[in-house]
Amino acid sequence: MNVAARLEGLAEIGGICISGNTFEQVKNKLSVAFSDIGPQSVKNIPEPVPAFRIVPGQVSVKPDQQTQTLQKIPSATKINKSWLLIAGAAIVAILLGGILVWRVLPIRSASSYPFDGRWEVTVHSRSGCRNNDTTSFPVIVTQGMIDEPGQRNPKRGTISADGKFRIEVTGRDGRPRATQEGIISGEVGEGRFLGARPGCSGSITIKRIN
Repeated sequence: MNVAARLEGLAEIGGICISGNTFEQVKNKLSVAFSDIGPQSVKNIPEPVPAFRIVPGQVSVKPDQQTQTLQKIPSATKINKSWLLIAGAAIVAILLGGILVWRVLPIRSASSYPFDGRWEVTVHSRSGCRNNDTTSFPVIVTQGMIDEPGQRNPKRGTISADGKFRIEVTGRDGRPRATQEGIISGEVGEGRFLGARPGCSGSITIKRIN
């Protein structure tokens, strides 16, 4: 049924077009002439289908001259396959280019943020604060942004390309509790601690740990 439906479109107006299998069954049983139009590529059928047209005249089978001329021209299927190959090659080239850019960009970004990585901040003895003990905590710097991993209320801040950093400490209520700022030179840096409480201050150091 699928083959018959596809061959219907090859028939001339008022004409009939049959497949090669049908032709083999009726060629000696009908007093009609057939014109062999050769294998035809039709939709949803993987292999070309031998086809014949019923034509006026004596009982005979002869090649269709128009079909012979058309067969010399590359079929639409072959042309489509060529374009598919070209399109496929273009897509592969685009993907490879994208992967290359993806691999190169992080390297360029890293050069713009020389302080990215893991650091340890140490707040030394303070004066005028409720807690004057020395404390340390790790931070991660990613593209100049400072974050304290694994904390529900992390310390956050920024660091510029010239090493100047500022870390904000907030309480659970979101209010500022302290500010830590300073400058890094190489793998270590120094700065100061300023608490929200008047007179609360101290010194800090920061060093790279990874």
